[in-house]
Amino acid sequence: MTFQNAAELVEALKDRAAQKNVGPNELAEQTGLHKGRMDLLHSGGWEALTVREIASIIEALEIDLKTL
Repeated sequence: MTFQNAAELVEALKDRAAQKNVGPNELAEQTGLHKGRMDLLHSGGWEALTVREIASIIEALEIDLKTL
């Protein structure tokens, strides 16, 4: 899948987290980021997420970007 913008990438991450049954609390623990920041992933507030936070989520979910 090719992403046209950050919103599509974050939506895919949100879907993958749901598939893996990983909520904001667990993501916060795995990434070391504040839970409030991980809530943004689940609430659609992707605009406020930094590239570093998105990368941390990708790593925590053990996602190979080629598979998205």
